[in-house]
Amino acid sequence: MEESSTGITFLIISPLWFFLYPIWEKKYYVKHYKGFIIENYKDRFDRTINLEINNEFIITKENGSESTILTSEFDEIVEIHSIILIKLKNGHWLILPKVKINELDLLTNKLKELATHLNIKYRLDLQWKWN
Repeated sequence: MEESSTGITFLIISPLWFFLYPIWEKKYYVKHYKGFIIENYKDRFDRTINLEINNEFIITKENGSESTILTSEFDEIVEIHSIILIKLKNGHWLILPKVKINELDLLTNKLKELATHLNIKYRLDLQWKWN
């Protein structure tokens, strides 16, 4: 009797576990990584940065500091509905939120020209969604 009740319990719980655990796990990881990002990168959000772009480099200026990135380090440029991503050859990404850009058309045109000049891919994926 005990063996059959254990088997029935297993048959009931295993399909529930199979379908519900992935949903719980996804929510757990989203919550965990959101918390991690907020805790560790909170000083990097909502800062105004000025970009100067030409065919050789990008200059970023912020609070008196200046940084230069060679455009030869660009690997790919990706535009999705809310952000523009610039992938660097070292694996890092520059993230440019579209809502914060004053002259978006000017920037996208310049980045398309730059992609052509550098012979790298400019990928436009406005239908992309977070899973």
